[in-house]
Amino acid sequence: VIDHLLETPEPARPVAVVRDERGRYRFVDSDLQSRSVGQKALLRMDATQERAVKQQLRAIRSSITRG
Repeated sequence: VIDHLLETPEPARPVAVVRDERGRYRFVDSDLQSRSVGQKALLRMDATQERAVKQQLRAIRSSITRG
């Protein structure tokens, strides 16, 4: 899961969204919309927050993969 989240793309900000017929926000870019819930959560953060979360994920991954 950590590796999957670290693979989240870092598109130009702000990421374009639209509201669907039910009032939910959807990414305009179909590639981003097809991402997992976890990756979409990272995409909704601003770039600084996303980088900080990914840094923490790398630290966690490093500590659990040390043998």
